[in-house]
Amino acid sequence: RRGIEELTGWSPNQPLSGMRCLSPAAVAAATPFARGWGVEVGMTVDVLDAGLRVVEVPCDLHHRVTGTDWRSQVHRAAQYRDVALALGVRRLRRRLGPG
Repeated sequence: RRGIEELTGWSPNQPLSGMRCLSPAAVAAATPFARGWGVEVGMTVDVLDAGLRVVEVPCDLHHRVTGTDWRSQVHRAAQYRDVALALGVRRLRRRLGPG
């Protein structure tokens, strides 16, 4: 959430939600997609950077609660890695500029 807000000024409620509906223009802005768990964050930043709008629509969805065992911690680490990579790539692109 904080990374998206730092890059775009917009603060999402559910930044990792995989439920997305994109216009053709949004798909074009967001491709190529970030890898793994970073896809949602990368998509959000890329779409907003293209001057398009992102709207979160409340849905009555519930996900399994991730546990605290070793396997769950490894899963969270993989999520964190992919999100951090997606944000890092977008920060670097801004520093390097167009082209």
